[in-house]
Amino acid sequence: MDLRHELKRGLAWGAWFASALIVWATLLRLFAGEAPFQKIEMTYWEVVLSYVVGGISGGAVFGLLRRFVRGRLTAALLGFLVGLPVFAAIIPFMVPRSEWIFPGLPTIVGSALLLGLPLGIAFYDEENPPGRRK
Repeated sequence: MDLRHELKRGLAWGAWFASALIVWATLLRLFAGEAPFQKIEMTYWEVVLSYVVGGISGGAVFGLLRRFVRGRLTAALLGFLVGLPVFAAIIPFMVPRSEWIFPGLPTIVGSALLLGLPLGIAFYDEENPPGRRK
């Protein structure tokens, strides 16, 4: 597995993820104004930056660590590790700044476990059908 290729792939995925969230935040701003952002004690641009950092970080984790995946268990672990920066980017939009540590941090870890683990396995299964598995 070529590290450069995998890193590019991960960063492209992260950029796509960040872009989708930025479109959502932009539509929210257009239709609801600044109120949703004031509620969470962040500006629109802080939310956009959070999404960019989370997407790129998650993509980089994927690209750098994907070569260590040897089966469903390590794929699940990779899904969890990718989920941490991704959900850390989303949590600011879910709770006010004053609540980022608690309940924010447990929510990030819980979300990465509940969604990252099965998504890691699903991506592995998609790329490695039962007849072609190692």
